[in-house]
Amino acid sequence: MVYQGGSGGKGMDKKVTGVRIMDANKNQGRRVNYTNNAKPTPQTVNPKTGTTISNKDPRGHIPII
Repeated sequence: MVYQGGSGGKGMDKKVTGVRIMDANKNQGRRVNYTNNAKPTPQTVNPKTGTTISNKDPRGHIPII
């Protein structure tokens, strides 16, 4: 599920404009990914700073507990 549009939120940088909620798979549990509004494809960002991070960075897939 993806929500795109908006700016920041409680505890998040204003550059965070989207969130993707992902179901568990055989490699990972349920998790969330925060993005910016880069065109043509939103980029993964650290939700606290808004800086772009690699998809391999652990902050790119935050577990949902």
